[in-house]
Amino acid sequence: MGKNRKRFTYLILDNPIHRNGLFSIFTMVLGLLKMYDTGQCTGCEVNFENKGVYYDETFGLNWWEYYFEPIKLGNKNGIIKKIGNNQKIKLSSQCEYNTSRDQNHIYIEKYIHLKPHILEKIKQFKDTYFTEHMIGVHYRGTDKVIEAPRIPYESVFEKINYILQTSTDSHLYKIYIATDEQSFLEYMKEQFHEKIVFLKGIFRSSNNNNKPVHHLETNMNYKKGEEAILDCILLSHCDILIRTSSNLSLISTFFNNLMPVIELSTRY
Repeated sequence: MGKNRKRFTYLILDNPIHRNGLFSIFTMVLGLLKMYDTGQCTGCEVNFENKGVYYDETFGLNWWEYYFEPIKLGNKNGIIKKIGNNQKIKLSSQCEYNTSRDQNHIYIEKYIHLKPHILEKIKQFKDTYFTEHMIGVHYRGTDKVIEAPRIPYESVFEKINYILQTSTDSHLYKIYIATDEQSFLEYMKEQFHEKIVFLKGIFRSSNNNNKPVHHLETNMNYKKGEEAILDCILLSHCDILIRTSSNLSLISTFFNNLMPVIELSTRY
């Protein structure tokens, strides 16, 4: 009886009570889409109205729809239920630990669509800065040490250098850097100079104060979310990805499920 009742429930995912980052919340969305796709509910929607670290009333009520097309699937016949906070954690775990990279890619292809203005910014950046051979690097610093070991900058350098030294056309490579630590970006620029490509003028921590970028107090909440999405999608357009533990670069591997990945750290 309980299982049948779930099948006839329309689920609404609203913003978590905690100040989760965008791609932590993205894993919850994927978990919800899995429930819908596998027939565990009659319909679902994503509604992040009026709250969250990316909410900016000048861009609308539901911050998910600042960057992505609306998610409203199925019908509302039966019980309408908001997903509780404990269930949100379970949705996230479903995505990260119980769903394959290939299957998460399928859910993204079917149900998650970027807004045209985001797609245009990605295209413009790629056309301007990307080459035929791109190494993507995501270094998540600041507060991540709470969840995963901190990786020395030199370890990332060694992985990049190995790829370049073992390639017959290393002179053609560029390296796309996504990071929340300005000091990591500066280190990479010192090592690889003109090979380094990155988003300019974005939020990064400049003093390694262990405060995540999405918790920075600012009146530009929309900008924080857009920058994270651009980094994620641009990483997914690289030929190989070197990453530390992070939902941002994890999701990039779902957008491009065929991209080779070198993982430098995992959660404790």
